[in-house]
Amino acid sequence: MNITFNVKPASKFTIFIAVAAGLLFIESCKKEEVVVRKPPRISMNMYNSAVGQIASRMDNGNTLYAGVNINTGGLKYGIVNVDGIAIYNIFSLPTTVTLYKASTVALGNYYYIMASTYDPASGGNVLLLKKVDATGKEVWEKRYSIPEAGIYNTKIMATKNGELLMLGYSYTTKTSPAIISIEAYRLDKNGLVKWQLSTPAQYYYDVLSCIEKSDGDFLFVSKDQSTNEMVFMDVHESGYILKQTRLAYSGVLGCVTATKDNSGYICAGYINGDIDLIKVSSNYTPIWSKKLGKPDIIETASDILELQDGSYVITGTAEGSLTLSADVLFLKADANGDGKVYRAYGEPGSQFGYQLGLSGDNKIKLYGLAIMNANNSNEYEVFSLTLDENGNY
Repeated sequence: MNITFNVKPASKFTIFIAVAAGLLFIESCKKEEVVVRKPPRISMNMYNSAVGQIASRMDNGNTLYAGVNINTGGLKYGIVNVDGIAIYNIFSLPTTVTLYKASTVALGNYYYIMASTYDPASGGNVLLLKKVDATGKEVWEKRYSIPEAGIYNTKIMATKNGELLMLGYSYTTKTSPAIISIEAYRLDKNGLVKWQLSTPAQYYYDVLSCIEKSDGDFLFVSKDQSTNEMVFMDVHESGYILKQTRLAYSGVLGCVTATKDNSGYICAGYINGDIDLIKVSSNYTPIWSKKLGKPDIIETASDILELQDGSYVITGTAEGSLTLSADVLFLKADANGDGKVYRAYGEPGSQFGYQLGLSGDNKIKLYGLAIMNANNSNEYEVFSLTLDENGNY
């Protein structure tokens, strides 16, 4: 098995790689290729920020990045153009409250930025939602009360009819272990609440995915840590639970997407350092399960994207003896879940792949974070890569 290392020369970093002859690969990854590279462009700084849901593409191809300043609790965001170049400075919004993690989405010519916060003046824990225009100027701000001790793993999405859905985990510390529920709010584009849903309390954990189905209903996918099960929750478009389906799963759930042909869903997680790729039917019956990865490499999955030919691209992190640090993972599998391409992009330090998307010309957009200062893990640079279907840029 030949392993190709394609490293662009650069004076700023040196990659040391040692590969033993006869390295055994996981069966499903025999045709993969390891390519270690440096991300070509760092687009903007997010100092001291916990960056949440990163990318929201607008009609003009611009992207908004939002984060929360760990030191001050203020909201920070900036806008870059389609080439990944910052076109507006980072705004640091003054706030008298402490914010936790930001999530963003584009709807029409506006961006919406959501964050969980604790604000005594507003009665305790609230969700904060800001609407800003294409220049980053605030249009309005609204706050929504949330139950119990707080909410985390927040995210916001645009619905097919031009509305918004905010969701996250709410938790209470009144019990041990803590009880965690899913909170969801459906809003019109002006922030008016159409319905609010609190799911029955479980011990939800890991990623919280939401998919709008073809009939307008929603699918929430999470992990019940207390039972080691994936939970598929069908929610009516009017805001009530239709049914729950559970599948045993002991790994860490990373991301979920619907197949383009509506035949089911692809779930990506990780366990024992390898990627789990699982396909279930539209009724959540398991179809196949594949393991992808390399020996001595610890991989994690954070997002998955289906391409036009039915293959899948996964991003996340890869860390181990071949990478020497946490690098951006690019993994491609065919329609049956078998690994075809395996690449890691990085340099000394840590880089993380967060989100995937498609540009107007069907190029893959990969958004991620790089730790700027090895002595301070709270200083990030946000970068984007434009890749072809095999991870070339």
